[in-house]
Amino acid sequence: MKHKEISAGNISIVAKGSNVPLGGTVVEASQIDRVTEIVKGVRGVTSVNNSLTVKKPFGGHVRWTTA
Repeated sequence: MKHKEISAGNISIVAKGSNVPLGGTVVEASQIDRVTEIVKGVRGVTSVNNSLTVKKPFGGHVRWTTA
């Protein structure tokens, strides 16, 4: 299943019957809920245990400065 707004390169999905645990990282917090919605839409899935975390790509960190 492909969704262009989400890169699944850092997401681990191992289905155990109808329960699907998710692990890994995404680059934006909004993607965590989106991945859960996508997986819940798969036939046969009754529950999703989402352990995804947000990790900005290399060089994508935020720098804080003070004046």
